[in-house]
Parts: sequence; C-alpha cells; structure tokens
Amino acid sequence: MRLSEGFKLSGNRNSKTHMLKLLKNIYGLKQVGRVWNQHFHSGLSKLGYQQSDIDPCSYYKGKLLLAVYIDDCIMASEEKEELYQVIKELADTFEITDEGELDKYLGVKIERREDGSVKMYQPYLITQILKAVGFHEKTKEKNMPAIARKILHRDIEGEYLKTECEYARVIGQLNFREKSTRPDIACAVHQCARFTKDLRESHKKAILHIGRYLLKTRNEGIIYKRLKLTQAS
Repeated sequence: MRLSEGFKLSGNRNSKTHMLKLLKNIYGLKQVGRVWNQHFHSGLSKLGYQQSDIDPCSYYKGKLLLAVYIDDCIMASEEKEELYQVIKELADTFEITDEGELDKYLGVKIERREDGSVKMYQPYLITQILKAVGFHEKTKEKNMPAIARKILHRDIEGEYLKTECEYARVIGQLNFREKSTRPDIACAVHQCARFTKDLRESHKKAILHIGRYLLKTRNEGIIYKRLKLTQAS
C-alpha cells in the first residue's frame, strides 16, 4: 500500500522509495472483492463443488445448487436433509449463518404459492424509485409503462428541465428492476436510458410515466412455474 499522508519514516526512506506491506485484506480496499472470491472458490472446490461454465456465480454438487453474490448465498435442493448437511459442511470451512427459508434476497421478495409456483417481486425497491421521483399516495396512476405508439427521441428543440431530476440514478434503479422481476418495463426503460445527457422535459415526463405505472403495479412481479416433462414415443 502507498504510505498514508503524514506517515514518516526514519532515515532517507520516504513514500517514493518505500511502501507498506499488506498483511490482511479488509473492507474498503479495491482488491478485497477479488481476494474473497478466490478464497471462497478455493474452499468450495476442495469440498467437491463444481463451478458452472455458463454462470461463474453458480456451483453444483449432487442435486444441490449454490448461487453466490459476494458473501450471500442461496442453496436449493430437492432434499432438505442435503441442505442441512451442506450447511454443516460449509460451517466447518467458513464462518456462516443460516438465515432459514428464502424470503428476501438482494431486494427481491420471494413468495411461494399454493399451486407450487414462485412469485418474485420488488415492492420495497419500487418504493425507493417512487420516492426519488417525488411521488406520494395521491399521485395519479397509469395502466401502461409508456405512451403507446410514441417513440422517445432527443427532442433537441424541447424545453430543458425546469426542476432537478436524479435521472441517471433512477435509470440505474429501473434497469435493475426490469432485469430482475419486471421485464414488462424493459422497452420503456431502454428508451429513457438513451438520454441521460442533455435532458429535456419530455425525457423526465417519460420517467414519471414509468413511475406512475409502477405505482399501480407495485406488487406485481415475475412468476415461475414448475413444468412436468413428458416423453413421447
């Protein structure tokens, strides 16, 4: 590490000729994420887990699937006993906590339904977006994420923004949602994402339109159903 400002060395040694030797990675350093990933991957490999060739954040062992996001993991298996065995196995190698049945993960709420399907939605994160654009309970709702048959453009002759708008930040939040649980807003969000510079009032109105739609559909999401495979002769 480079010497911190104000740190003095004896003799002719200085910050141009000497550096600090890093003994342990801690949070805040640029390389800590990579070092942790290498450590975790090495530990899983020794336990017999196989990393997916398609998604490096997914690992397999027997019938068990382990999905990793930094230091948060999801485990899925057809057999509960296998899950308990894996938790014990990981606890012998890493310092972990068992958070129980999956309910929320990375801002996504997971709901198991009676028909065996799983619903994933993000009501809390949508609330953050609505707050960022200044919406309240009495804000008018919309039935569609964008105006039908109208494509957003640069609108060079349009009116500049009258009030401040965290446009880029909201676009980032919307991008995360449409890729996670709301593919229905993908087209509208991508239209708005093209104009993060030289903003006009028309661009802000398009973002507000998406917000009004999310206000109406806050608890909607994506539903996954188990399919029964059949063999035809």
